[in-house]
Amino acid sequence: MGFGGAAVLTMLDEYFFSGHRVIIDNWFMSPTLALNLLEKGTFVIGTVKKNRKRMPKFTTKLRKGQLEVCSNGRLLVER
Repeated sequence: MGFGGAAVLTMLDEYFFSGHRVIIDNWFMSPTLALNLLEKGTFVIGTVKKNRKRMPKFTTKLRKGQLEVCSNGRLLVER
């Protein structure tokens, strides 16, 4: 998760398991952090850099207006 993920976990420590929803930008967000927060009962939505570890590889070239989605059952990534 790195420094950004650790900072988010520290700031949210008192809010775990209360059903809160958190919005995180791409500086802090990663799939690992999202799964960690989900395990602690905190829902998350955010933007993420495509080169983060554990991100799915999108290879399709999209045209304007097209959308590509990938899910593993717990996380949903949309491009």
